[in-house]
Amino acid sequence: LLHPDTKARHLQRYLQSRIVPDECYVQTVVANDPAIRQSDRTCRLAFWDGGGAHPQDVSAKHLPAIAEQQPHFVRKVGEGSPVADELDRLLG
Repeated sequence: LLHPDTKARHLQRYLQSRIVPDECYVQTVVANDPAIRQSDRTCRLAFWDGGGAHPQDVSAKHLPAIAEQQPHFVRKVGEGSPVADELDRLLG
């Protein structure tokens, strides 16, 4: 990232006129570097079973899935959520 090659510089030029280029530049450069090993594991978890445009707040019913998947990030935990301490215990 500090010493972009020809492809990365081309991507920089392409993204100059785009909205929020920072949302894809780093990921694109890193994902296309053959020297970097990648995993297909998803490290985040969100629960979309509420039928809305936003993920559900994490509740006690979601704890078994969280414990099983051991994600690095869980979305979305409401401010002052009673499950926050339990999440710390499960994932800590």
